[in-house]
Amino acid sequence: MNLDLLTIKRFTAGLVYPPVAYARNDLTYLFEILSDKYDYSTLSLMPDGARISHGDNEVVIQPVRTQINETISAHFQHTKDRAVQMLELVARQFNIHTYQVFGVKLIAFQPANGSAAEFLESRLLSASPSQLAILGQGRRGTGFRFNLFRDNANYDLRLEPFFNDLSQLYIELDVNYQPPMASLAEMGPRIDKVYSYLLDEVREFLASLG
Repeated sequence: MNLDLLTIKRFTAGLVYPPVAYARNDLTYLFEILSDKYDYSTLSLMPDGARISHGDNEVVIQPVRTQINETISAHFQHTKDRAVQMLELVARQFNIHTYQVFGVKLIAFQPANGSAAEFLESRLLSASPSQLAILGQGRRGTGFRFNLFRDNANYDLRLEPFFNDLSQLYIELDVNYQPPMASLAEMGPRIDKVYSYLLDEVREFLASLG
């Protein structure tokens, strides 16, 4: 398995805060700013907020949270900076000064030498083929989930075959920082820690499996 081919494809950053009140005009104005600066093209108003989007990229705004979902098409640093800037913009627009929870999710893919399902099961699963057969026919693979608490955050890591293409290993790292942030300036370093964990510890773990 060539771990130089591990590629991060999707990035999510979410900020949770005490409930804020905003009017329809506030959301429309925010859309105008984001569409001008970041090329978002669609505003979808919802009963409890709005979805501002362009293709697979979106900003979801609700009274207690804002979430950025982005496809990484170029450099990760560009995507990270863009998300941080947008969250800062939303906080200024709605006068948010208390930041209760900050979350980051990365989705990556790693080509396997052959079947990702066989790779994971042969190295991480002790159950025999006869035991697995009890589950019935049609089983395409097995996934694994690891939960850790480190850096004052809950790390939830999923490793599983990508079931639409079993030659690919699907990696999802979802991290929630529980301590409130004193400043939005803490977002960047927290994202960097998650990014480094995926490229260092997770990649080292995969390398150790052979």
